[in-house]
Amino acid sequence: MNPGGPGSPGVDAVISNKDMLLGLTGGNYDIVSWDPYSVGSLTISPGEVFCFDSTEDYNTFWNGTIELSGIEMTGNFSEPTDIDALFFQAPTMQAKYDELAERCLSHP
Repeated sequence: MNPGGPGSPGVDAVISNKDMLLGLTGGNYDIVSWDPYSVGSLTISPGEVFCFDSTEDYNTFWNGTIELSGIEMTGNFSEPTDIDALFFQAPTMQAKYDELAERCLSHP
């Protein structure tokens, strides 16, 4: 669950909306969230997901992608060239997200 940050902890959003989420999912899905940088508290408890050992590990994984560098929004996304430039990155990012999923599943 993306908390939308920055501002409020995503973990708190899941906890405070647990009954609604349970009702929507029927209890058939794991709900994953996170706290955006510098909000919430850092605790390690059973069920938490850690995909990287360090900031350097994170930066190395995302190096050269828009996940790390962000998107340069010089256009207004009504121009086909701006849209094409964004979509050009989609296959690379999908591959990284797939790799991230495997990484998180196998990370201690």
